[in-house]
Amino acid sequence: MTLSSLPTLTKRVNEILSEMRQLGSERQSLMYNHHHESIAASNTVAATRTLAESLDVGPNLLKLLSQRYRGSQQKLGFMFIIMSLGIDGEDRDGLDYRP
Repeated sequence: MTLSSLPTLTKRVNEILSEMRQLGSERQSLMYNHHHESIAASNTVAATRTLAESLDVGPNLLKLLSQRYRGSQQKLGFMFIIMSLGIDGEDRDGLDYRP
C-alpha cells in the first residue's frame, strides 16, 4: 500500500462516489426497463391465452361450421349456374337449361 496526499485521496474518493452514483442510476434504469418488459410480456401471454381459449372449439362447432361450408358451396354452385343463364333461360354457350 502506498501513502498518498490528502488532496489525492479526496479526489479518488470523489471519483469512486461518482462511479457509485452512475452505477446506481444504471441499475435503477435496468430494473425499471426490466419491470416494464415483464409487464409487457405478461400482457402478451394473457392475450395469447385468451385467443387460444377462444379458438378452442368443440367437435359440435366444427361439425356445424363444416355443414355451413358445404351448404355455402352448394349455394355458390347453384348461383353460378343461375348467373351463367341468359334472361330467357338459355345458357350463353347455346345450351338450354330450362326444364
